[in-house]
Amino acid sequence: MKVCPACNQSYKDDINFCLSDGSTLLKKGAEKAKKHSYLNDVLALGVLAVAILLFLSLVSHAWSDPSFNSTGFGAGSKTHNWIGPVGAYLSDLLIQAIGISAYVFPALVALAAWRIYQSESLRPSVRRIVGFVLFIASLATLTKLVGVDGGLAPEFLARYATAFLGWIGAIVLFATGFIASVILLTNATFHGFWTSVDLARTNLLVHFNEWKEKRQGHAEEVAAAMERSEKRRKKREEVAVEPPPTIAVGEELAALRRQQPEAAGVVD
Repeated sequence: MKVCPACNQSYKDDINFCLSDGSTLLKKGAEKAKKHSYLNDVLALGVLAVAILLFLSLVSHAWSDPSFNSTGFGAGSKTHNWIGPVGAYLSDLLIQAIGISAYVFPALVALAAWRIYQSESLRPSVRRIVGFVLFIASLATLTKLVGVDGGLAPEFLARYATAFLGWIGAIVLFATGFIASVILLTNATFHGFWTSVDLARTNLLVHFNEWKEKRQGHAEEVAAAMERSEKRRKKREEVAVEPPPTIAVGEELAALRRQQPEAAGVVD
């Protein structure tokens, strides 16, 4: 087994580089496995529950529910949100803050739960935190720049970005921020991406060459079979072309038969 020094992913011995970030793999020593912390499991489970609650509250969000900017239909009106008043207020807060990008927020929280479950330390990485914030800000602003309204933060960022850089410059800026946030949140790199593409291309060429060789071998077998069939056909034609015994040959045979009794009488 080999392990990546950057992302700690394990691989078999038949490859020498990481498929995620392209780092050179190191041989995994027979070190003692570290004991998994139960605190990681409990905390990851709690964060995952929060992600599920956020998702359900956003999916069932209704503008008629009481919230920070709405009183609903009255004091006795029923809350339509599946998570109750807490879900109504929370979903309204997220939508008002970051707009339609709020629906991606539960997925990021679930990703954080997965990271907590896998990590050896519960201390959050600065790189992950920066990537988390940058992902939400860049995605929300990009949605605003392409014409999707909603969200105080994207409204503020889009207004000042277009004022200084113009619409195209703002698109380039926040698109770059979005790509950078994906790199920070994951272990993906451009080098690893192109390495994976090159590996996929190599595998495709290998399979194509194998298929081509099989096809050529099949074509040779078909050609040999056709050649044998042609030889058999020619032999059948040669046999059919041979002339049958002629009448003259038949008469000679009859004369010989008549001569044989005469010859026998002379001897007697």
